[in-house]
Amino acid sequence: MKTRLFVSLLALSAASYGKEFVVADLPHGWRAEISVKNCTATACNGPAVIRLSGNGFRQQFESADAGFVPPADGSRLPYLHSPLAIGDFNFDGLADVAV
Repeated sequence: MKTRLFVSLLALSAASYGKEFVVADLPHGWRAEISVKNCTATACNGPAVIRLSGNGFRQQFESADAGFVPPADGSRLPYLHSPLAIGDFNFDGLADVAV
């Protein structure tokens, strides 16, 4: 009985697990990492923590329900598939990163 319970719990934990990604293709000097609670081979969703840093700036954001498709290689997430947006939001001619 204990063996069956252990195998069942192991199978459940393999089906959905926490995962951390580095976001690729950000503007020069910026770095972002995303840790999401629920992640399978085809989708990541649920509570997430986004750590953004660059140019003397460091901030951590929490999302109650992030959702994105994980990268095929499993490590570097293209920003187009992440909850980040890049653009010149303050019209200073420099690329900005928004969550």
